[in-house]
Amino acid sequence: MMQLIHDRIGRTPVWVLMIEVFLGLGWARAAAEKLISPDWWSGEYLEEFLDEHQGLEVGWYDGFVDVFVEPNTVLVSVAVLWLQIFLATLFLTGQLRGLAVGLGLFLNLQFVAAGAVDPSAFYLMLQGAIGVWLLETMRSRIADELARVIALAGAGLAIVSAPFVSTLHPAEVIHDPALMLTTVGALATGATAVLMWRQSDDAAAMPSRADQAPVVIEATGRPAR
Repeated sequence: MMQLIHDRIGRTPVWVLMIEVFLGLGWARAAAEKLISPDWWSGEYLEEFLDEHQGLEVGWYDGFVDVFVEPNTVLVSVAVLWLQIFLATLFLTGQLRGLAVGLGLFLNLQFVAAGAVDPSAFYLMLQGAIGVWLLETMRSRIADELARVIALAGAGLAIVSAPFVSTLHPAEVIHDPALMLTTVGALATGATAVLMWRQSDDAAAMPSRADQAPVVIEATGRPAR
């Protein structure tokens, strides 16, 4: 246990630790609120949420709500609750960071697409920042491929969401789910593009083996000058 705590505090960058604790507490609060609410377990809370946000969701999300969410409000409610408990555990312990970031982004994207921008938009940015940090530290072919996938997915999200933007008024943009998804998608594409450019630039700057001069060892065992 002490080693786990030491690794959690001693080896994690302070800014990452602060964000993870904030996210973990946020997911734990959201889960606790649902856990003690009978209306959440019965699906009634989700039904009221859908009614209140009718017409506010992003246009391309309507079909998913009609076909899957509305007929299965109890199932979706229970799934969201347990997923939030799982996310709180992962972020607070610092375990399986990639999985935590992926699931957190997925869940918050659903909330925003359904019309609930606040506070999901801020969660998206915080989790996205940790995701970019993970890609930076991985330095592998898998990370490069994943960065390309994220860049394409972000561009796709921005493209399909942009036509549904309803306002550019400074006081209202924060409440527009389509504009928020367009912004998040564009930032994801931009961040991963910069990351890939930096990594390719670093790789080009590294000398190859052929460029490295061989070291000649004299009979004395010392390198020749």
